[in-house]
Amino acid sequence: MGAEAILLGSSTTSFPDLQKQVASLPVIELVNAIDAPQVKSRVG
Repeated sequence: MGAEAILLGSSTTSFPDLQKQVASLPVIELVNAIDAPQVKSRVG
C-alpha cells in the first residue's frame, strides 16, 4: 500500500527537487506559502 498524497509543512518557500521527490503524487501544503506547481491544495 502506498501514499495517495504528500502533506508538506516547512519554513522554506521553494523546493527545487520537489517533482523528483514526490513523482506524480499530489502535494498538500500545510500553513506555508510554497510556490511550486506540484502543490494542489493548502491547509491553514
